Amino acid sequence: MTMPPWLVSDTVKTLIVSCQQTFNILEFLGPPANKMKRRMQILNTTTAATTFFWFVGGHNPNYFGWQAYLIFGGLANTVLACTGLFTMYLVLKANHNAANMQANVSSKLKLSFFFLAAFIIVLNFIAVVGTLISLRFSTNVIRHFANIAAILFIVYVSESSLINLRRGIEALISYEGGPPITAVATVREQLTTPSTGPQKTTDLPHHKNKNNGNSKGGTGHEGKCGSFQQPESFTGGLRRRPKVSQGLKKIHTKITAIIWLMPPVATAAFVALILVIIGQIEERRSYPSVNADEADKYDPTVDAIQAVVLVLLAFFQWYAFTPLPKWLCKAC
Repeated sequence: MTMPPWLVSDTVKTLIVSCQQTFNILEFLGPPANKMKRRMQILNTTTAATTFFWFVGGHNPNYFGWQAYLIFGGLANTVLACTGLFTMYLVLKANHNAANMQANVSSKLKLSFFFLAAFIIVLNFIAVVGTLISLRFSTNVIRHFANIAAILFIVYVSESSLINLRRGIEALISYEGGPPITAVATVREQLTTPSTGPQKTTDLPHHKNKNNGNSKGGTGHEGKCGSFQQPESFTGGLRRRPKVSQGLKKIHTKITAIIWLMPPVATAAFVALILVIIGQIEERRSYPSVNADEADKYDPTVDAIQAVVLVLLAFFQWYAFTPLPKWLCKAC
């Protein structure tokens, strides 16, 4: 006797999300992560937990009911969308800091992401609660439109930001002490301009005295921007410490991978959501009757959406990766 197709699909997806959740837990047991990555890992763990129950209880023989299916699916999609926004916020924050040489991101940028995340959460909540009350498929469509808006916003803003950030990193990596190129010239212009006003040529100290900031020497550099002293903290790290340059190259590789991976993943999610929206708008039956009927059927559209959720979760796990426990690495 062959297994029904939905049972095979649910088993595979459940095993995948279980492995992802195991990986999330192992990361918490590893070396301490920075605050931002730890927050992403918490979101990833929440997404994996809700997705697990969404998969397990979606079909017979473990069907949890249409209410549970709707709630777990709504929670998984909401947390996943918020994780995507938070990831993009971190990318834009890095770009903002690199461009403006500031430690803090602007309050407007924080507010824009806060309101967008709140908008997605509210729309998903209205869709789930409205469907529970009205039993209509048209009400459930609201949360899909919210997710589409999040996808479009994330792709457009993050892709442009990542491309600009990659250009700046490429400029820093390629700098070898010759005439300044665009990104380096911008930083040098800021460094060579005193607070009293603009000045064409300025001698910068190689390092400063703690008492009066007087120069203790260093080699000058001639270029189109004038004669000035190279600050060790800026160029010395790139030219004299290979580890820093290698670190920039790793960041560059990671950003390039994100730039290439994001469009196809987002396109797959967008197409899957459009197909679901079309199907649910055309559906005339109530949500409970359709969901109960699908408990014994295989729907490739729903399967595609759930597969995209797993891919997105894996993508966010990769971005928030931290070293696993040492005892596990030694055992492997």
